[in-house]
Amino acid sequence: MSHNVNWSRHPASWVLAAALVVAGWVLFSHRGPESPAPRGDLSAVLSAWDQETAGAFPKPASERGQLRFPRDHGAHADVPFEVWDTVMRLTSEQGTRWLRVRFLRLAAAVRAPDRGSAWAASEFLRAELTLVPGAPAGSAHVVRNSRVALGIAGRASDPPKLWIDGDSLAWVRTDASGDQWELVLHESELQARLQLTLATPRVTSGDTDLPGGPWTGYLYPHLAVTGELKTADGARPVLGTGWFTHNWGPVPPVGGQVTFDRWLLQFDHGDALVLVQTRRRDGSAPPSSRAVWIAANGQIRALDRPVAQVKTGMRRPDAWSLITPDGRTRLKVEAATESTDTATDQGMSIPVRVQGQHDGRPVAGWGVIDVGSP
Repeated sequence: MSHNVNWSRHPASWVLAAALVVAGWVLFSHRGPESPAPRGDLSAVLSAWDQETAGAFPKPASERGQLRFPRDHGAHADVPFEVWDTVMRLTSEQGTRWLRVRFLRLAAAVRAPDRGSAWAASEFLRAELTLVPGAPAGSAHVVRNSRVALGIAGRASDPPKLWIDGDSLAWVRTDASGDQWELVLHESELQARLQLTLATPRVTSGDTDLPGGPWTGYLYPHLAVTGELKTADGARPVLGTGWFTHNWGPVPPVGGQVTFDRWLLQFDHGDALVLVQTRRRDGSAPPSSRAVWIAANGQIRALDRPVAQVKTGMRRPDAWSLITPDGRTRLKVEAATESTDTATDQGMSIPVRVQGQHDGRPVAGWGVIDVGSP
């Protein structure tokens, strides 16, 4: 059974939902060659929002390839759109679960409105939590939207922190264990207290030749997770690994013929792969794929003309392949669960298993494929 819990505490919350539809256009996304076509009133509202905020935000202080840490882990008040995205594969005595947590910030002005009311707000936050079990037993999908006001939602910079009504993603920096996020979730269907340790390498938007559009950001392809997860069937300690991405920039457009698929794959020996496929919704042109291989030592190499193909099942894509013309990389990717309850506001997010060969050696691992927009 799929549990869906949604809160809308402000009329603008659906604007946040619209922005999250295109949150996949963040780090390593390829901007389409054409302007997006309107999609009814929703696109018009986002266009108006972008026009209203464009002049209010100066040129970002954080330029591509010139990021500074730990400052850039926190919120960037000089841009109107920002997203933190964590994907985790958690194991316990009861099996494997995939947990995805997104925090999205949408701002209308650089500074809070100069009004005395505690209700005044110029920013909105959205939290989206998706839990998918390793067997077809259903999933949990929780969405929260809130204004940054009254203390019910907000952000802090020292240390970096985001929160919405008790759910928080707090940055903790220690000399003993390196950089960590503490993730605290409180929901009737999903509760967790997790320590997320970011492991090298860190890859910024200036480290690859993959186009990133107007957004700046970075990713950690390896994330160590420890803590406790509590669901309807009880609480249990969990261990896991995952991805962490953080991106910021202008409000992305909605609609249009061009859509995107993104692969995030993590291999057992420490390597990782990011692939972005640009395609037309009506299939009128062949899709175009760009990919980079991230070695465990941090070395990044673009794959030569990767050909990514998909096999569609009854209700969703369930198998993929990736082959480079030089034969150096050959991957077979399959959906890791039979659950069909992985759709989010961004599109469809599918946990996958992967095996194959790269540079003459066998590789195997896991990952997530984000399939387009709804």
